[in-house]
Amino acid sequence: PVDWRTTPISAGDLVFTSATGDPAYITHVGIALDSRRWVHAVGFGRTVSITALPANDKIMAVQRITLP
Repeated sequence: PVDWRTTPISAGDLVFTSATGDPAYITHVGIALDSRRWVHAVGFGRTVSITALPANDKIMAVQRITLP
């Protein structure tokens, strides 16, 4: 896990958001391209897009995957 409030989000980090604001109920995930942008699709069959990362209050969790 990454504490995105104190550590910058990095390329490749998985960014989890929730439409409900409840961290126990994740509704969306995207992949960070850098500390300001991510790639995600807003729904099944929708075009994948690159947009600004959501505001910190919309982000519920960030996970960094590292290879051994």
